[in-house]
Amino acid sequence: MSKPALGIRKPEILEAALDLFHRKGFHQVGMDEIGAAVGVTGPAIYSHFPGKTSLLVAIFDRCAEELFDFGVEVHGDEAPADGLRRLVAHHVDFVLNNRSLISIWIRDTTCLPDAEQERIREIQRYYLSLWVAKLRKLHTDMSRAEALSILQGVFNLMGSVAFYEPKLGREALRRLLERKATALLLER
Repeated sequence: MSKPALGIRKPEILEAALDLFHRKGFHQVGMDEIGAAVGVTGPAIYSHFPGKTSLLVAIFDRCAEELFDFGVEVHGDEAPADGLRRLVAHHVDFVLNNRSLISIWIRDTTCLPDAEQERIREIQRYYLSLWVAKLRKLHTDMSRAEALSILQGVFNLMGSVAFYEPKLGREALRRLLERKATALLLER
């Protein structure tokens, strides 16, 4: 039996859209399919979201809030190596807990309207600047270009788990990713 449209909530719709976008890709999912996943018709979703793109924007906002909220905690007087370790631990934990979000973030950014893509790039630049500052404070002779190149590799390593089914258990994978990402950042 279908839920009444008024009974569905935005979080339920977002979770259904997140799951479907992750599994099928943004362009392969319709509003009717999202509605069916929460037990309503596709048009019932329009009472919460004006369209499929607005669902994607909300998913990106959720990702940004959850991932980038940590930034405030890495400022301060801690040693750069400790700050990098904390950034890595936070990012790895986020990736392992949010594989669907990460895959959509990586794969479907270009599905956003231009203004939203620019807004997301600004958020990414801010987050990246936290990492660059810590890395260059640790390695004072490192250029910004070198720091960005290293960080791109580190993010690719950590984010790769969004696209395959890990063979290691969660805790073993977390330790491995943290150890390898930290080594890339701390060793010169």
